Amino acid sequence: MGNDSSGSRPDSTYTDHYYTEKLLMSISNMDELTDIIVQVSTGKVNAEKCSLMLLDEDRQTLSINKMKGFNGNQSVVKDSKIKLGEGIAGLVALEGKALLVTDMKNERKFRTKYSVRYKSSSFISIPLKIKSDIIGVLNLTDKIDNHHFTEQDLHSLSAFTTYASAAIKNALIFKKLQNLSVTDGLTGLYNRRHFYNCLEKEIIRSGRYGRNFTLAILDIDKFKHYNDTYGHLAGDSVLKQVSEILKIHTRSIDIVARYGGEEFAIIFPETHDADNLMAATVSGLHFPERLRMAVEGYNFSNISNGEKLSVTISGGVARFPHDGTTEKGLVSIADENLYYAKRGGRNMIYVDRICPGKQPARIGTGGNAQKNTAFSGYVAQRLPVRLHTEKALLGCH
Repeated sequence: MGNDSSGSRPDSTYTDHYYTEKLLMSISNMDELTDIIVQVSTGKVNAEKCSLMLLDEDRQTLSINKMKGFNGNQSVVKDSKIKLGEGIAGLVALEGKALLVTDMKNERKFRTKYSVRYKSSSFISIPLKIKSDIIGVLNLTDKIDNHHFTEQDLHSLSAFTTYASAAIKNALIFKKLQNLSVTDGLTGLYNRRHFYNCLEKEIIRSGRYGRNFTLAILDIDKFKHYNDTYGHLAGDSVLKQVSEILKIHTRSIDIVARYGGEEFAIIFPETHDADNLMAATVSGLHFPERLRMAVEGYNFSNISNGEKLSVTISGGVARFPHDGTTEKGLVSIADENLYYAKRGGRNMIYVDRICPGKQPARIGTGGNAQKNTAFSGYVAQRLPVRLHTEKALLGCH
């Protein structure tokens, strides 16, 4: 048996590429993946600074997804967006060709407002693409010891970014599928299934730590009228606009979902710490009432002819653990209170069992419903002043 193994053992370059591809394609988490790509890229060419940019959905703007080496300037640079065809990265994304700049001082057209942040004048910008499909750009500068990047550096990166691009595309598809599995396609809110998963977790969490939360089910008043009168496109537009208002006027910890049709379900964790039932109830109602007011104050319009539309919502509220400690129990109470709000005149938030032995109180200014005066006076002191239309409009278009 001879020692010659020629032809039976893959060369080291092929083996490295094979395992690089396998490693990258095995990572579906975008944040973890791009972090590895940036670390490996800088290591391959001894660069101190690196930014990985991805094209947005309209494929007109590049935004930084991951960066390394910018230290105190990181927040400033990361917030920057570059239009297709603008600067080095924009040009590379537009043409789909890698660019090696040995001295930016001699390349006036490549100077940017961030050039002063670089120590060296040598720069590599390479497209992240699959065949002709551009998905982003990888930028590297400040080679260690102030050396210039070489053609060999560019070649080494080109081979690596072939696998990196495929892995990023794979991670983007995975992320999109994940989002589709938990979000509503029309409104972008969480869907009903995800809402119930979150409700189950919140019940467990709040029960374990002795916390309280509020559940609200909201419904667009007379929604069928918008569809029948103006058409389904106008109805969809109303749904989208209401969804945006709910996003804007809820906290980052709140769970906002499209419950079905024109109904929305919202979980408000940590709504109060009060031991007094009256104070606790009011604290929990603060959030859904603010949403009702924001919708009422918003200038809706028919997308087809610009005609002004008057849109309001009604809501039913349930409190954990006062109104129930199970998913079924809480949703049932909230649904029942929503029914009372609709029957009582609409454009109001309704909560039952506020004080034992008293009639249910109705909160809100809309409709012709009579309020429990003893309670509504207390509410008036706690609820915020009606939101100005300008605030309700903020970011909704």
